[in-house]
Amino acid sequence: MAEEIQEAVQIIRTAYDGIDIAMKIGGGALEQAKKNTGFSACCPGA
Repeated sequence: MAEEIQEAVQIIRTAYDGIDIAMKIGGGALEQAKKNTGFSACCPGA
């Protein structure tokens, strides 16, 4: 039983790490897109 729980926790950690990496990449891409389009200059606080 404990082995199955440890395996489930490892799967959840791996999935979380993947989501974390994807969010960082996506966030960086959005920031670059805002800079390239000048979106932040036309919309203060964006």
